Amino acid sequence: MDALSAPGPDGFSGSFFQSCWEIVVRNVILTVQNFFHSGMVALGLNSNFIVLLPKMRDSITIDQFRPIVLGNFLFKVSSKILADKLAQIAARIVYLQQFGFIRDRHVEDCIALASDCVNVLHKKCYGVMWL
Repeated sequence: MDALSAPGPDGFSGSFFQSCWEIVVRNVILTVQNFFHSGMVALGLNSNFIVLLPKMRDSITIDQFRPIVLGNFLFKVSSKILADKLAQIAARIVYLQQFGFIRDRHVEDCIALASDCVNVLHKKCYGVMWL
């Protein structure tokens, strides 16, 4: 975790966890293990602050702000572990046509496939299924 990251609703930043790791490591591990064993997120652990940062000086309208979410460190750890585990099997359980958020699949491939499809639209095909 970035030591300079903004603290979440719990008030703890990355620098806190880095500097106090020997003290908090046991509680961090137990909290994460509890999440995976119970399948439930501890009360308040998924609390977040949504903050609007101005993109320019004197921002007034909503499109002139960039939203960021300040989340709890322990929830971020659990989410990261879960995402890494799911990434290992995602390619096997998601359709080949799905490109977003799958490792080694790129949106450029999807664009190239769509372009190829458009290029053959003018050709007549009977009884042929394109895969």
